Amino acid sequence: MEAWPGWSAWCGVTTRTKTGEAADATWRELTTIRIVDDVIPTVRNALKARFRRAKNTEQSRGAIRSQVVVELENKLAREIITGYENVTVTADTENPTVCLVDFAFTVAHGLNQIWLSAHITV
Repeated sequence: MEAWPGWSAWCGVTTRTKTGEAADATWRELTTIRIVDDVIPTVRNALKARFRRAKNTEQSRGAIRSQVVVELENKLAREIITGYENVTVTADTENPTVCLVDFAFTVAHGLNQIWLSAHITV
């Protein structure tokens, strides 16, 4: 199998190959970093715009959770992420003015190569 010549020129990569001292290819593709840098601020800005004067009540936390799901569904529909789960919103037990939002998401991987394999009968 041979990669299409020139295809890799379309692939953005970073120089990050380690987390601490351990080898880590997670952040190697620029696409991964750009998606994380898109999703987190999008969710943060949506919450900031809609809940600036909200109270830390169960009703507000439910609305915050719903808004996070709306933002993640948008990213999912646009194929920026491939999934998300465990969206939780809780009041901080030590500081009643803090609301903790927690969620997981999976980054959509870029397409860097297409390998062709042809089986030709003459």
